[in-house]
Amino acid sequence: MNATTIRPAERRRPLGHAIGQGVDPAGGQDLTAPTAARTATACPPSPPASSGILPSAALSARAAGGLAELSLSFSARDCAQLLAVTSEFFMVEDLKNLPGGVLRSLAAVIPHESGGYHVIEPARQQIAAFYEPAHSDPADFGKSPWQLWERHPLQAVVFSEPAQAWRRSDVISPRAFRDNALQQGLPGLFEFDYELGAAISSRAKEGEYILICLQRSGADFSERERLILGLLLPHLSQARQRLCAAAERVASAPKEPVQFRQWIRRRTQWELTPRESEVLFWLCQGKTNGEIGRILGIAERTAETHALRIYPKMGVENRYTAIATMTRLSAGQE
Repeated sequence: MNATTIRPAERRRPLGHAIGQGVDPAGGQDLTAPTAARTATACPPSPPASSGILPSAALSARAAGGLAELSLSFSARDCAQLLAVTSEFFMVEDLKNLPGGVLRSLAAVIPHESGGYHVIEPARQQIAAFYEPAHSDPADFGKSPWQLWERHPLQAVVFSEPAQAWRRSDVISPRAFRDNALQQGLPGLFEFDYELGAAISSRAKEGEYILICLQRSGADFSERERLILGLLLPHLSQARQRLCAAAERVASAPKEPVQFRQWIRRRTQWELTPRESEVLFWLCQGKTNGEIGRILGIAERTAETHALRIYPKMGVENRYTAIATMTRLSAGQE
């Protein structure tokens, strides 16, 4: 059987180097920039000795054990299985079904007891999370999802090297992790000894990332499983981007003038002025020029003038063809 050998020598920099160049996710910096381009002021402080988190020197020593020179062979069957998982990502037809579908597909190639799919915006400190099976609600512990993430050992590394997978044991031992969880009063949320996590840009929104965290007990995640997650991440990002774009296309026009203007700007190149957007909004609600004038506090003739300027920008001749065009646009047919 033919085998494909993957040599990720350039895939991972020494772990200590990544920690030393890490970016505080809340800092709002460009997390996709090369590590060398990031400023030294963004480096997180070294963890206290009592935290159990390994300092940079220890991480460098661990990395020197041969991880950077690791070679892994994938058989034709392995490649076919990875291709099948990738295909399953793209077979999902509804954005809300993507998290569960992704975690179930990953279970076939990276066995785990608990999986988390997060959409995270570090600069805004916002997280939308999906777990399978369902986790305890962070609110039960008096914490927000972001507060829990700030306490997580992997938060210091996954954004320093986007699209690379990290094991929790890269930065903290299972025993130290359990002790920390008990000290924080959060044993129910951190019950598994081993975890594999990675983040990648979602492509659907600037500054937004997909964060995958897989957990299990018994045995740590292998280098093979780490590499598999890294290989699948870009396809997951593309699948989410496709579904987000489809959702945008079929989203109906907003029923409020300000949101309507933003909606028009995202979907067209008409370059309407704010006032023209308002006139078009009320025109689409079936209002006459007189009614539009009274709503906006302008003369009927002024409302008519704005409408006459809108039509050539839209490539239509009158209000009826303008409304027909907006109906098609709202239905995702333009």
